[in-house]
Amino acid sequence: MDLGFCNFLRVVPSSLCNVSELPYLVLSSNDFNGHLPYEGGNLEKFTKIDLSGNQFSGELPSSLGNLTQLNYLSVDDNNFSSQIPSSLGNLSQLESGREETPLVRPLKKLYLLDLHSNMLRGPVVVPPISTRYFSISENSLVGRIDPLFCKFGDFQYLDLSSNNLSGTVPQCLDNFNSSLLVLNLRISHFRGEMPHICGYRSKSKTLDLSCNQLSGKMPNSLIKRKELQISNLSQNHMGDTFPFWLQCVKSSGHIPSSLGNLVELESLDLSNNKLYGEIPQQ
Repeated sequence: MDLGFCNFLRVVPSSLCNVSELPYLVLSSNDFNGHLPYEGGNLEKFTKIDLSGNQFSGELPSSLGNLTQLNYLSVDDNNFSSQIPSSLGNLSQLESGREETPLVRPLKKLYLLDLHSNMLRGPVVVPPISTRYFSISENSLVGRIDPLFCKFGDFQYLDLSSNNLSGTVPQCLDNFNSSLLVLNLRISHFRGEMPHICGYRSKSKTLDLSCNQLSGKMPNSLIKRKELQISNLSQNHMGDTFPFWLQCVKSSGHIPSSLGNLVELESLDLSNNKLYGEIPQQ
């Protein structure tokens, strides 16, 4: 059932939960409001639920985690204000902080989990092991990035930006070098040294760690990433002899010829520096 972009303005009827044969439900970009009616129902066959771009509020039902066939769940751009239900995650040990082997939950097929632009609070839930696209940006989440993120999965898109997350950025994110295309951790409270998360196998196209409290030197591996299109490490506390990929940080030195290796780069800001020498063309 696809009712997206229909300009509906009302509460979703509870009878919708009795639909049992439809494979997907799309209510995106309407003006639906109120709480989600689903607290059980007969939606076990759904493979896709898209409720994005509405005005739903209240709690995300924990029963969403029981939809065993679900591979796409998007509830971004709403007004949900609860914690992220642990049933949408893959681990039961999150609260204790123990680094143990992940416990597989019913959501074994979930590929996309998009919760961004709500008012969700509490800790970040580690998503199911099958997840490749995970976005929780622009919420009010707190705490650290659980190291269990690095124990499973092949993320392609990971966006935890614009929250109140803190602690260090786990070096183990380097595990996703061969799959991760986008990593966005901007506008948080991460501290410590810049992580080495762009190794020789990296396919990253976007790396944004701006507006944090990171320090130390820039990893030399960044300049070798030919696939990199956007790199933003601005507004941190990092320093180096030539951190040329930073914005708004005073630095000096020659512009290295290896800059020309970044053939896919679309955005590079060298303003407000004290650089000299010719900009290499190739």
